Amino acid sequence: MTLLDGVCPEAVDLLKDRRFSPEITASLRKMKPTRQVEAVELMISANSITVAYARALVMATAAEMLVKGKAVHKGRGVSQEQVDRMEREMSGLQDHYRMIEQTFGEDMLNLVLARGTSPSWSTTNRCSGTWSATMGQCSSS
Repeated sequence: MTLLDGVCPEAVDLLKDRRFSPEITASLRKMKPTRQVEAVELMISANSITVAYARALVMATAAEMLVKGKAVHKGRGVSQEQVDRMEREMSGLQDHYRMIEQTFGEDMLNLVLARGTSPSWSTTNRCSGTWSATMGQCSSS
């Protein structure tokens, strides 16, 4: 058995240029392939490819996304209700993150364009004197 046995090729491809502990693959093996890819994407986007984060993702994974026969320790003192709530919150956060990720490029372009045109705004109404903040007017000295 090699380090990456049981980890889907897509998840392996995402991890190929990264350094990570072998224990992370043990956590990934407990998940079905689609969840493995989601988990790796979350770890990469959070810039936290750690064993603790991988274990937390396993604990927050819905039972239908886990490989049958793989026992998952849900943590000490954590009720099923709390686990269900964490799963719902994690799902909502993933959806929200994907939405932000999709609009990021367009938002950055708009900011760059706005910044590029802002110097022309300040040069068109130049004040050669002093600016009175209380009166909102320019007075010549």
